Amino acid sequence: MDDREKENGRFGEMNEDYPERVPKYLGPEHRYDFVFPWVSFAIFLSVLLGLNSTLPGGGIARNVLVLFVALVAGGLSFVANKAAFHQGAILASSGDRVATALVIAWFSLMTVTVGTIGFAGVSHEIVEAANLREPGKHMADANRAVSESAADGKQVLPLIAGGKSDVADIAEREFRSGAVSGRAGPGPTVDRLRALAARFAAVEQAYVAADRPRAALIGKLESLTAKYEEQLNAGGATGSNRAKLVALYSQAQSLVTEIASVVPTAAARGLVSELRSTPTPTAVPGRIDVGAHLRGHADRLERALETVTTVKVALPPFPAPAGLMVGWQRLDLTLPLAVLLFGLEVILIVLWCLQVRDFKARRPSVRKNGTDTDPSSSPAGAAAAPAPPDFDADPGIADGHDHPPAAGKGPRPARPRHT
Repeated sequence: MDDREKENGRFGEMNEDYPERVPKYLGPEHRYDFVFPWVSFAIFLSVLLGLNSTLPGGGIARNVLVLFVALVAGGLSFVANKAAFHQGAILASSGDRVATALVIAWFSLMTVTVGTIGFAGVSHEIVEAANLREPGKHMADANRAVSESAADGKQVLPLIAGGKSDVADIAEREFRSGAVSGRAGPGPTVDRLRALAARFAAVEQAYVAADRPRAALIGKLESLTAKYEEQLNAGGATGSNRAKLVALYSQAQSLVTEIASVVPTAAARGLVSELRSTPTPTAVPGRIDVGAHLRGHADRLERALETVTTVKVALPPFPAPAGLMVGWQRLDLTLPLAVLLFGLEVILIVLWCLQVRDFKARRPSVRKNGTDTDPSSSPAGAAAAPAPPDFDADPGIADGHDHPPAAGKGPRPARPRHT
C-alpha cells in the first residue's frame, strides 16, 4: 500500500466521523411556506401606509404608534396565517366543516380588513387631491356666475330707467290734462304715479351705486381662485397645505355672499310687486291705460330678473378629509388599485384551497400504505420510502455499537464521532 492509498484511507475514516447532514424533510403541507413572509410583509406595509395616511396629527409619538401597530399586525398575521393554512388544510381535507368555515372566515376577514386599510393608504393621496380640486372648480364656477350676473344687471338697469321715465311722464300728463282720470291737477292718481317714479329712481340709484363695489368684489374672487390653484399645485394634498386651502375657500365663500348682497336684486323684485299691487283707474277709451303700462313694466323686469344668477350662487362646504372608505366612493379613480390590492390578498385563499385539494387526493394512498407519498418527489407507482430508523427503540443503534441494524430498521447508521 503506497502513501497515496494510505492518505485516501485516512480521509475516508475522517469522513465517517463527520457524516453528511441530510436536510430535514418537511412534507407537502409546507410547500407554500415561502409565501407567508411576503404576505406578512405586505400586511405590514398596508397597515403602515393606511394608518399613516388616515390618522390625524403628527410627531414622534404618533409615528412610533403607527409603526408599532404595523409591526404587530405583520407578526400576528404571520403566525395566524401559517397555523390556519397548515392545520386548517389538514382538518378541511378530512371533512371538518367547522375548521373549514373558521379558516375561510379568517382569511376573508384578513382580506377585507388589510385590503381596506392598504387600499385607503395607497389611494388616499389620489382621492384627497381629487377632492381638493373640487373647491377650485366651485370657485371658478361662482366667479363665472357672478360675472354673468353683472352683465345681467346691466340689462336690468335700462328697463328700470325706462320705467321711471314712462311713469313720470304719465304722472305729468295726468297733472296737466287729466290724461288718465279726465281731471287735471293734483289727485290720488298723480300722487301714486309720482311715488312709483321715485321708487324707480331709488332702485336705479341702487344699481348704479352697486356696480363699482361689485366689480371690485368680482376681481377679488378671481384673485382668490387663482391663489387657490397655485397653492394646491405647490403644496399638494398634505395636511398643512389643506389648512391654507380651507382659509382661501372661506374667504371666497364670504365674497360670494357679499356680492349677492351688493346687487339690489331684492329691491328690484320688490318694485315688481309694487307695480302689480298699485291700484289704477279703470281704463277709458281715448285715455291712458295706466294699469297696462304698469303691468308691462312689471313683466319686463320680472323676465330680466329671472336671468340674474347672483342670488343663486353659493359655494358648497369644503370637503372633509379622506377617510378609510373614501376610496370606494371614488372608484372612477381608484378601481385599478382596488383590483390589484384585493387580488393580492386573495392569492393566499387560492393557495389554501389548492392545498386542501392536494391533501384530499393524497388520503387514499395514506390510508393504504400508512405513509404520505409526495407525487412531486417520487415517480408514479414507486414504493413508499421506508420509515427512518428509530434510535430510541432499536437497542442495536442506541448502544452505539457498530453492528448491522435489526431487520426492518433502516440503513446502517453512521459511526459515532471519536473525540
